[in-house]
Amino acid sequence: MPFFVATCLFLFPATSAQAQFSFFNFSYNGPDTLYVGPTCSSMLQGNVPDPVVSSTVGANIITSMFDPVASGFQYNDIFTEGTVAHVFWFVEDDAGHSFTFEYFIHFADAMPPTFDLTGIFSTLEFSSIVEVPAQVAIPVSDNCTMVVSDTFFQSTPPDTCQGGTFTRTWMATDANDNTAIFTQTIIIYKDSLPPVITGYPQNGSAPCEQLHLAYPAWRDLQIATFAATDASGIKELINNAPDSFPPGCKVPLVVNFWAIDNCMFQLPVSVTFTTSDNEGPVVVTPPKDTVAYCSQNDQELQKLADWISNRAYSQVFDSCSYPLVYSMQIGGITVDSAEVVEAFLDSFAGGCDSLMIGNQNYPKVHGRVSVDFYVEDDCGNETFVGNADFGAIDTLPPTITGSNATEQCGGGNDQNALQA
Repeated sequence: MPFFVATCLFLFPATSAQAQFSFFNFSYNGPDTLYVGPTCSSMLQGNVPDPVVSSTVGANIITSMFDPVASGFQYNDIFTEGTVAHVFWFVEDDAGHSFTFEYFIHFADAMPPTFDLTGIFSTLEFSSIVEVPAQVAIPVSDNCTMVVSDTFFQSTPPDTCQGGTFTRTWMATDANDNTAIFTQTIIIYKDSLPPVITGYPQNGSAPCEQLHLAYPAWRDLQIATFAATDASGIKELINNAPDSFPPGCKVPLVVNFWAIDNCMFQLPVSVTFTTSDNEGPVVVTPPKDTVAYCSQNDQELQKLADWISNRAYSQVFDSCSYPLVYSMQIGGITVDSAEVVEAFLDSFAGGCDSLMIGNQNYPKVHGRVSVDFYVEDDCGNETFVGNADFGAIDTLPPTITGSNATEQCGGGNDQNALQA
């Protein structure tokens, strides 16, 4: 550090009558101010030059030395900031002349505060402004005085998703008005990349009968597992997983997860949940044997139609694969509703007889049809629902109809008219 000094010399007569300062040329060219170091102290020895002394009368200088007694301190004594060394310098020539010169040296603090920059770099680089930590105070100390002012500020940073450069500045001033400044340059690169997945969802599967519990548990676990990171920050994590597994047994369920960052870049991840259905529908109520009684208006045919459309009043249940498809067989041959009715009507040709309808014998059975009912779920699993008979019993007597006739006797054709 350069020294800017000005030397002030104060010359006083010595006690001897011959001791006149005019017999000497005395020159001390400074410095008159010494700046203390990190310990806030310094000393004269080694830091200031000796004065230059010569005789004005051609005598030889035999003594030129620091006078510790007059000065009141040793030349290597320690002085702190703000103190002044009043130096007395004794000179003597071989002509019997002597004199003590005096001058002042001030000790001053010119060292600014010191920032503790441990782990702090002058230049930082980030992939997004979101990654930049908040600016905080840096520890600062001073060698001599308290730090009376400690401030920091930054220039305008780039917007989120934009690149650019800005600075952060810390400024500290001590009680002697010495100021330290530290500036940090921060470089931001524009975000152009999608998020990075850090937690991947996994595929899943479960038997169809366990779907009502297994699928929601799998879905919740994958939502909790899915995670991502991005320089600009994650805006949201979304998915299209339904709350429950869709009905049917078509294809595996594909669930998409998306990670979207604050710059709207996104990265999709797809997983599948598969299921299998190897169980056929369950029969809750088997088909019922049904008897109808013949009527004048053929109500037995209407009852047969109801019996067919309600699958002989059977009930089945399937927990997995809808819709259910029903079918009917007669003698091992698949038939439709019209063919069941036709088979029932064909049975009328046998007349009335005592027949078994289901496990009960009925008299006067005029018609009967025996049908096997089947049901198949959407995964192709078939269940035999059961066999049921539909019979019609004829309890109606024959109905005789005719009309009265009048014949005029004596015409010769009375007998023929009667027979007619």
